Parts: sequence; structure tokens; C-alpha cells
Amino acid sequence: MEIDDPTHSVTPSEIPVQPLSTQPSPVNYQKNFLPIIFGVMVLILVVGSGAYYLGTQQNNSSTNNNFPSTIPQDTMESTTADQTSPLVNPTSNINQSAQKTETSGETVVIPSNWKQFTATDSDFGVKTTLSMPPGYSFRFSGSEFMIQNDSDATELWEYSSSVYRNNDGVLKNHYDGSSRRAWYEKRLAERQSTDKIVSVKEKPLDSYSYLEITVQTPLYDDRGITSGTKNGTHYVYVQSNILHMITPASNNAYTSAAQIPNNIEPILASLISVQTK
Repeated sequence: MEIDDPTHSVTPSEIPVQPLSTQPSPVNYQKNFLPIIFGVMVLILVVGSGAYYLGTQQNNSSTNNNFPSTIPQDTMESTTADQTSPLVNPTSNINQSAQKTETSGETVVIPSNWKQFTATDSDFGVKTTLSMPPGYSFRFSGSEFMIQNDSDATELWEYSSSVYRNNDGVLKNHYDGSSRRAWYEKRLAERQSTDKIVSVKEKPLDSYSYLEITVQTPLYDDRGITSGTKNGTHYVYVQSNILHMITPASNNAYTSAAQIPNNIEPILASLISVQTK
């Protein structure tokens, strides 16, 4: 029988030992997963922001790609408008196209020894200035403008313009900017002339041109009877929408000895004509 002795010592082997638990506590488990959860959230935020940014750039790029399809249309409309704008003033455009021509770039020079003449038709309201070579003059006789040689007045040329009175007495510029040949042919018919146009040559004059028209006209003998035909040279030139004509008015003007044809370009280049009423 064993007696309980408070002084009896107990050896360590006799004390029951509680085994240590290996399962982590809930607090430690939550602490270990917090960094992972935070990292996942940051990753989702970064990926989402990147996707939004890429989507915005793609939208901007597709929007910018649409601009070139509209810009050429505006440019084309502007170009078309510029090309059609001259039609606002068709008379001026027709006149310029009728007289404009390709030239060699040479400028017609009026010789320094030529004399300038100014003549006025007060009835038609036409004031015209022409320069003439030595020995020739330009004047208004009271019924018509004449170019003549001063020595014996055997070489005569008539100057006229498209400003005149019609059969009703109406004074106006009858040139409408149409074909110079067609208008001149019509003018010959209006005058009930038997002259016929044989040929037409367009010749340069500075940056413009004039027409050299060969016209067949009846030839009369001393008794005034038609004895055949002869060809003369008529000159037609447009300036300031007025058509100017220089035509032979004497027998000598139809011959090869006539001097005006050899000097016609400086004469036309010197022409200044204005309407006074």
C-alpha cells in the first residue's frame, strides 16, 4: 500500500506531455493570403486599364483613318469651283479665248520715227489712236477713218470698228465676243457686199493675235462694169471687246507695192480706241 507523501518528488517522465497542434491558426491563415489577394486586385486593375487604353487608341486610330476620305472631296469641290468660276463672265472669257494665242515671246516694237495720230468720230463716239510709218497719216474725213500715204494719197486704207449705228439708228458695239471670222462674214453680208472670204490666217501679236483675211472682191473697169475679181487683204483685231478692221480702199492697196501690209503689226500694236459716248 502506497502512502501519499507530499514530499515525494515526481520525475519528468511521469508528467503527461500535451502534443503540440500543427494546424495553423485562422489569424495566421488570413495574414498569409492578404498579399496574394492584393496582388491579384492590382493585376486586374492594371490589365483593365491597359485594355481600356488600347481600346481608346484603336477608336482614335479608326476615327483618324476616316479623315482622308472626306478631305479629297473638299479639295475636289474647291478645284471644280475654281475651274467653273470664269463662266460667270462668258463674254469676257469668249473674247479672250478668241484672241489669245501661242507666241514666240517676242514683243512688237513701234519704231521711234513713227508718228502718232488721234482721230475722233463724234457721231459714233469713237476716239482712236494709231502710229504710222514715215510718209503715212491717219485721220477722220468726216464720214470715215482713213490711212493714206501723204505723197499722192494713192494708197488708201479704211479703218472701222464694231461700234456703229444699225438700220434703226441705234448706236452700240455690235461685236458679241463670238468667232471673229464668223462675225466679219456676217458684217460683210449686212453691208450687202459681194465680197467673199477666201482664206483666214491667225497671226500672233504680242500675247494676242489678229486675223489676216483674204477677201475676193469684184474688179471694175473705167466704165464701172465688172471685169473680174481681185483679192485684197483685210485685217481684224479685237481690243477691249471692240473689233477693229483695216481694209483696202484704193487700187494701190491691192498691189504688192502697198506698204501698210508690211507694217501692220506695229500699227495694230499701237492701236488705242475708246468709246466717248
